[in-house]
Amino acid sequence: MGLDLKKIYYYIIALASALILFWGVIDLASASIGLATGKFFAAPSLPDKSSDSGLDEYYQRKAAEDRLIDSLSRIIVSGIVFAYVRSKIERLERS
Repeated sequence: MGLDLKKIYYYIIALASALILFWGVIDLASASIGLATGKFFAAPSLPDKSSDSGLDEYYQRKAAEDRLIDSLSRIIVSGIVFAYVRSKIERLERS
């Protein structure tokens, strides 16, 4: 029942993808809270070019939305990788 190199390789990938998955979940929660409670939440959809504060709020809101989308894509990709690696590990454990 010793570990061969292939199993170690898959365990390392599973650990890395699990850490990235947890990082994505935490970042998603943080970005969601930031969007929900931020003062830029009620900003207009188009920036007000007459004031710098309106432009700042617009770009802060866009940055928060980008962070939310990045977190969601990180969760999806790392979740797929983790599921695939777990299935490979289970197959290796059975054989």
